[in-house]
Amino acid sequence: MIPVDYSGDQPSVIDTSAIFADASFALTEKLSLLGGFRYDHEKNTSSSSQVARFTGTYPTASSFGAYAPYVTLVNAFVGNMVAQASSTAPEDTRKFNAFLPKVGVKYDWTRDINTSLVAQRGYRSGGSTVNIARSTVAAYDPEYTWNYEASLRTAWLDGTLTVNANAFYVDWKDQQVTVNLGLNSYDYEVRNAGKSHLYGFELEVAQRVNQALSWYASLGRTKTKFDDFTITSGVDTRNLAGSEFPYAPHWTVAMGADYRWANGLIAHLDGNYRSRSYSSAACSRPRTTSLRNASCSTAALATSAPIGAPTSTARTY
Repeated sequence: MIPVDYSGDQPSVIDTSAIFADASFALTEKLSLLGGFRYDHEKNTSSSSQVARFTGTYPTASSFGAYAPYVTLVNAFVGNMVAQASSTAPEDTRKFNAFLPKVGVKYDWTRDINTSLVAQRGYRSGGSTVNIARSTVAAYDPEYTWNYEASLRTAWLDGTLTVNANAFYVDWKDQQVTVNLGLNSYDYEVRNAGKSHLYGFELEVAQRVNQALSWYASLGRTKTKFDDFTITSGVDTRNLAGSEFPYAPHWTVAMGADYRWANGLIAHLDGNYRSRSYSSAACSRPRTTSLRNASCSTAALATSAPIGAPTSTARTY
């Protein structure tokens, strides 16, 4: 263990503005045309300052006799590692613009049953990450998706029971992926995968049994793949094409129930299961299984991707 006093400051200011519109036009009594767009502008200003100082004591090489040259080399290696963790990056401003259209159709079979097909473009702006191990600031590009979704919405038993389903396909360009470049556990930065995709489906059921009791259940299935993803670090090159996304389970299951008493007291029980997933973007990596039986919530970005799918990009319309 190398004793180091480290401090860092990475201020970032993001200014975002957008215009958007959403509309539905009835072609017939049952068939509607869906459309919309969002134009997004973002200004990202950031800088970085890192200071690392060795707080230990270097051994005196001459005290080790014949091994003195080796001790000198070790001292120099430690000194270089600490020095490498110190740097300053001047303030830098990057601007991003994106036009995100949406188009689709919706058909109302009955008042309580409808289906829809929607295609829309998604986007997440670029930015910069600070690699602590290398004391560098690495810029990365925006990512874009085309999201295609077919959905079924139904209501039964006077609207107290809903049964919904989604099927989706996401075509991803320049996906932002956090990767470890291999020096140590702090050698992380964001890189852009050239091309990737995911697809799957989700089923959801929810029922209000009475004024006190309600329950829900969902099942999701997702498949992911990097189609073009090469990571280069110095002379090391890794081709991750064909790998699955990290932490993207094939199956997800969730169930829960609420009970409300007349005095306002509420009891809630829920649980979810995620099947095994890769812990990094490499086909040979072991999978991990997640099983939780406690109340939880999922933080999702503003997309139309179903719960069972890995969240894609930050803005769609």
